[in-house]
Amino acid sequence: MSWFGLGGSSTPKEEPVSSYSDSSFSSLDEQPSTNYTSAVSSSGGTSVNDIIMEEQQKVLVQQAIAKITAIAWDKCSAAKPDTSLSSSEVTCMQNVASSYLDSSMFIIRKLNGGR
Repeated sequence: MSWFGLGGSSTPKEEPVSSYSDSSFSSLDEQPSTNYTSAVSSSGGTSVNDIIMEEQQKVLVQQAIAKITAIAWDKCSAAKPDTSLSSSEVTCMQNVASSYLDSSMFIIRKLNGGR
């Protein structure tokens, strides 16, 4: 098919669909150019790898919050839809979230050597 579907054959061809995979972006895992990294680091700035790592950590926190919310909702919400949560549902969700965070922190400490 030609640009913007103009001209070419009269029968439309199916466009290939690409799928995301981690291997598609394996080149992103490689170290960036040392010239750029050293220039940023020597000027007192943050390296590109540090920025990427910080963004990845933000994503992990967002995923954890979403997971905690889903777990708490499944355990505590009543089957009836309502415009607000009852006080017992709120308390239950707070307790589930707190327990989940406590157990996650315990596991992280154990994996890091019990610090």
